Amino acid sequence: MRPIIGINCDYEEGEGVRPRYFLNRDYSAAVELEGGIPVLLPVSQRDEGHIAGLLGMLNGLILSGGKDIDPSRYGQKAHPSIKPTAAEKEEFDFRLVESALKMDIPILGICYGEQLLNVSLGGSLVQDITSQLSASVNHSNPFGGRHKVLIEKGTRLHRLLGMETLDTNSSHHQAIDRPGGGLRVCARAEDGVIEAVESVRHTFVLAVQWHPERMLNDTVERRLFSEFMKEVRAYASQRI
Repeated sequence: MRPIIGINCDYEEGEGVRPRYFLNRDYSAAVELEGGIPVLLPVSQRDEGHIAGLLGMLNGLILSGGKDIDPSRYGQKAHPSIKPTAAEKEEFDFRLVESALKMDIPILGICYGEQLLNVSLGGSLVQDITSQLSASVNHSNPFGGRHKVLIEKGTRLHRLLGMETLDTNSSHHQAIDRPGGGLRVCARAEDGVIEAVESVRHTFVLAVQWHPERMLNDTVERRLFSEFMKEVRAYASQRI
């Protein structure tokens, strides 16, 4: 039986815009390439039982990219560069992550998904790398710019990829500052900016700042999804 993977969606509403959910196709393509069934998760304001029921139908969860988390969630005032996530989506995403962590569902976080996971576990963010850090790497390059990521030995990510350096894309203006509870830093850029974290308290919770779903022709980047799907299948088999 093919495993079912939930993916949170982006959400948009406003003057002249009918409320809508949307997601870049790369995420669902990555799941399908690895033999899974992608299911897009619409924003819901219903109770925790609804979210638990939703997660109960899934075998894994991908936290997709998006805009910026409200800095008040980690005790800060908003930097002028903040591009806020719709309040309804942000609230749903935090409730979704809280329930998924309690259920120990395999989670792969990407970009905003990494930041969401971190803040959910009590961590904080650098709101704007360019103005708040003396970073030597261009982290915000949506047009194909790449930089090196240094992977920590002895981490799950190191075992998964089998390498200590990785060339990857970069299109973010924020990053993890203080890691949340139970999260271990497993990769950094050459300027020290955190690029990946993993949970030491859960069976499989891994999150990266870059976008592996945009590089599915790269066998190393695709390995993130194939290893995630291995954990998903193991989780699914325990529930039969």
